[in-house]
Amino acid sequence: MIDQYVFNEMNNIAVNIKALPMLDKLALYKNVAIVSDDSLSAYYLCAGIALVKGKMEKDGLPFPNVSIVIEDGLNNKEYQNYLKKNISSAEIYNNIDEYMSKHSLSEKSIVFRFVNLKDKKYDNVDRQAETLQKLDNLMQKTAENSESIFQLVAIIPDIGSLPTGILGVSEREYEVIFSNKGEKSREKYLIKLEDVLRKYAEKISVNCARVDNIFAPLMSEIDSSLLDDVIDEAKASNSITIYENDCKEYFSAVYITQACMAMLQIALFGRKGNIYNVSSWHFTRYDIKSTLYSLFSHLNLELKYEKNSASIQNTYHILNPKKILLINTPSFNKKQNSITLKSAIHMTALARMCDYDNFVTEPIDVYYGKIDIIRELEMQTLLEVDRICRENNIKYFLAGGTMLGAVRHKGFIPWDDDVDIAMLASEYEKFMKVCPPNLSVEHLYQTTSLEPTSLYTHDKIRLKGTFFSTKYSDQFLMENGVYIDVFIYYKTSDNVKKQERHIRQIHIMRRLLGMRWVNYPRSNIHYTLSKIALPFMRLFSTKTFKKWYEKLIGKYEKKNTNSLLDSTGLNLEKVKAFPKEWFDEFIEGEFEGHKFPILARYDDYLKHWYGKNYMSLLPISARTSVHSVVRIDLGKYILPDGEKIKNLHKEDLRGELYEKYSEI
Repeated sequence: MIDQYVFNEMNNIAVNIKALPMLDKLALYKNVAIVSDDSLSAYYLCAGIALVKGKMEKDGLPFPNVSIVIEDGLNNKEYQNYLKKNISSAEIYNNIDEYMSKHSLSEKSIVFRFVNLKDKKYDNVDRQAETLQKLDNLMQKTAENSESIFQLVAIIPDIGSLPTGILGVSEREYEVIFSNKGEKSREKYLIKLEDVLRKYAEKISVNCARVDNIFAPLMSEIDSSLLDDVIDEAKASNSITIYENDCKEYFSAVYITQACMAMLQIALFGRKGNIYNVSSWHFTRYDIKSTLYSLFSHLNLELKYEKNSASIQNTYHILNPKKILLINTPSFNKKQNSITLKSAIHMTALARMCDYDNFVTEPIDVYYGKIDIIRELEMQTLLEVDRICRENNIKYFLAGGTMLGAVRHKGFIPWDDDVDIAMLASEYEKFMKVCPPNLSVEHLYQTTSLEPTSLYTHDKIRLKGTFFSTKYSDQFLMENGVYIDVFIYYKTSDNVKKQERHIRQIHIMRRLLGMRWVNYPRSNIHYTLSKIALPFMRLFSTKTFKKWYEKLIGKYEKKNTNSLLDSTGLNLEKVKAFPKEWFDEFIEGEFEGHKFPILARYDDYLKHWYGKNYMSLLPISARTSVHSVVRIDLGKYILPDGEKIKNLHKEDLRGELYEKYSEI
């Protein structure tokens, strides 16, 4: 069956397309056609673009038709059925004639033609001739519109040992190095395919992407001895065998998300008439095996060592991909390098093992084993707030993922640490009068009025003497300890158009507030605009921006409306406003063995926020913390008897070396 990890990586492709400047260029075309033989990477690319199309259609925005055309007898019905069932914005056709009956390539189009030359069927000369003719026919039809783009995606044959002293083969060198191959070889056939492209290079934007070994969940466009065989051995025999020569052969490969993004980058931004190699890493078989061994150490795999019958010199099977860096999209190049070989191996191995109950995703988690302590500290804070609210008759409730955790798990969502509480604005006024002064001495209420260096758009209650901060938050000299979030639900307009205008204004103001807070230009596509605006923004204090934000978020608070949004305003973008009537009644929900208030209409709330299947667990590959915490330091709380330890240095926000011994 199609694996959860497969959809996760398809969705990652879509996320990357939306995050990079590719989206605007894609939207200029009428059609995106992906014509494929039996290359499963074509399905990933199609699904990634189609997922973006689905989102754009939902928002009423223009986007090309997205189609995958099945050529050369592709028989993978499982992937076809998966696309039909789960990604309805992708159209599937059995051949190019069927596609042309509904779409015309004379319209401005982007056409990808996949050819998997790792498949031995291309040793057959009749197959070679047939595919060459089909490629020529497809090129002719695409060239009817001079503004169209055509790309041949060639998954190249396994690279044999390169000549002595040559560590990697570049684009033009490929033809030279493999010139001694037979005319019927797949290496020579690749050159013949590219010769077809050369015929049209003056008429249309045409490129070729040569793709090396591709890692992906449940996809085998890689030499199976590099990864699949090792995974199968580990699963079947609970062992991994290291051979003497494993550290002497070097290979190159690319992960599926990187490969698909490179294909799009080449098509949209590459120089016309160019060939680009696509690869990401250089590694040995030993690197693969040692990585798998470390990733799955919890399985207690046996590590074996065997000598080869004959020792070899270092040999290289490497595609040199550096030319692609010349394409002027620095944000893509940065993104391209964000996936590690370890994570690529990990996702591929988890999917192939297919035993989701027993194979964990990380032997060392993002919390470094401190998750239980963090949750216990958060629970202490939550119980402290609950005490204050009950003593003062203040209505609050568990919100967001914490409410979901209470309903679905009777406690924390297993892979998260989140604690969110919320209340209506009217209750918040009473809450602010009694909560900050009545918190225990170990806690601190964090809002701009009490800690001016904090400009969060919602309040936090933190535990002193700890650090639990992101790279973003840690750059400010403010309390950054373990916390729970406090959200306020404000009124917004009942009119959908006014709601949308309100949320757009909030979204813009949140960005401006954040930019003024960090006091330097944004690093993405808004860099130039923010660099121009920032000198004028500095004429106003950060407190002024926060006051503007608070005024905007409370714009409808004194009006008679029946719609709510939380104090970040973000949820309105996703699911529109919450009906106010859902917040009228509360019941007790169980959370980590304690009772806390949740909405009586929690089912409506959770369906509205998370969808009708909110009780279903996320795919395993998505079960990670939503917080990118980079500094976790629990200080004296790291040990159960930490409170009893004397002569500890008291925390100093400036840094550890400023700290002095606390008074005993």
